Amino acid sequence: PMPASASGIPLQSGDAELHGQPIFRVWTAPPLNGRHRFFCGGRCMCGPREDTKYNVCAWVCVSLPSIFFFSICAPFLWNEVSPVFPVAAAFFFVSTVSSLITTCCTDPGVLPKQPLVRIFDLEEVMDEATGYRKPNAATESVEQTIFDRDSGPVTLSSRQAEQGFKWCNTCRVIRPPRASHCADCNACVLRFDHHCPFVNNCVGQRNYIFFAWFLSSVTLLGFTVVVGIAVWLQAAGGSGSPAQRNWANRL
Repeated sequence: PMPASASGIPLQSGDAELHGQPIFRVWTAPPLNGRHRFFCGGRCMCGPREDTKYNVCAWVCVSLPSIFFFSICAPFLWNEVSPVFPVAAAFFFVSTVSSLITTCCTDPGVLPKQPLVRIFDLEEVMDEATGYRKPNAATESVEQTIFDRDSGPVTLSSRQAEQGFKWCNTCRVIRPPRASHCADCNACVLRFDHHCPFVNNCVGQRNYIFFAWFLSSVTLLGFTVVVGIAVWLQAAGGSGSPAQRNWANRL
């Protein structure tokens, strides 16, 4: 006989090997075929490997100007102008790095695909996360009925359809309003905003605030570093050490 999950739902022959393992370990295995990567025992969730080059580009754009500022400009500004520029730049740099790491490694609100829901008995968790409830055919008009090969008929009422609930043919789940399927990650994301390759992740319900934090921090860091370098160029050209004047003249 076919083995069963904790809910009594029959498992497919391939599902039996997946059942009982941590979810993050089977995310990329058939029939799930997820494109996310997991680190730190599943606590950190990143996007597909194809985004790595863009993510590295973001880190380089943040790091190289900061390294130049802190190694060349900051000592002179601290001693000859004011500690305000180095202190502010250090604060915004730490804030930028922290927010970028958090945005990169936080689950943006990915909805598990239907096989994962079935194997790990996540029906109630999914309904709570999406706000979906099965329509009462006696009191509600049914707008759409989807016949899924594993979970059977799935129905949407007229009101749910008007609210924005939709069936995803790829993930085979009902996604709530403002959720959308990300083609890059091959997954549905709650309150999906966009997929950002530079943070190697989607921007959605659970990491949008971190993404906004990153944008604010990196903008303030860039402004502080640029102004600090401009002040250093003007001041170091006449009163700095020979090495600093040499750098200033080169720039």
